[in-house]
Amino acid sequence: MPKYEEEITAKNRQEMYSYMAQANGGVFGVFPGNSRETARLPLAFSDYIFSIIIEDLGFVGGVGLLILYLWLLARAGIIAKKCHRAFPVLLVMGMAVMIVLQALFHMAITTGTFPVSGQPLPLISKGGTSIIVTSIAIGAMLSVSRTAVQNGNRQEVKEELNALPEELRAENPVQL
Repeated sequence: MPKYEEEITAKNRQEMYSYMAQANGGVFGVFPGNSRETARLPLAFSDYIFSIIIEDLGFVGGVGLLILYLWLLARAGIIAKKCHRAFPVLLVMGMAVMIVLQALFHMAITTGTFPVSGQPLPLISKGGTSIIVTSIAIGAMLSVSRTAVQNGNRQEVKEELNALPEELRAENPVQL
C-alpha cells in the first residue's frame, strides 16, 4: 500500500504530516510564512524542518539547500588543499563531512528514504547540543582556514617539517 493511502495513526502522524507538507510545496512552494503544516506537524522546528522548507520554498528551495550543503563540502576541500600538513586536512574535511552527512541524513529521513531517527538539520533546526557541536566544527574549520592562508610561505613550512621527528612528519598528500 502506498504511503499516501495509509491511515494517520499516533505512530506515523509526524511522518504523514511531513509528506503532506512536501506535497503541498510543489515545485516552487507556497512562499515563506504560508505553510499549512507548520501548526500540525509536531517538532516542525527541528526533526522535520526540511519538510517545512520544501513546503515554503518548494522543490527548487530544497534542491537549493542541498546545493548549499554540498558547497560547504567543496569549500572545505579548497581549504584542505591549501594546508601543508595532514592533521588540518583531516580536521577540516572531517568536520565538513560530519555537517554535510548529518544534513543529508535529515533530508533522507524527512523524504522517507531512511527510517525516522530525530536527526536535526545543521545550522537550521532548533537544537541544543547539535547547534553547539556544529558551531565548534565551523569554528575549527575557520581557524584552519585562517592558518592555511597565513602559512603560505613554503620554505618556512619545510623548515618546520624538517625540525619534527620522523614519525610526526605527515604531509598533505593532496598537495603537489
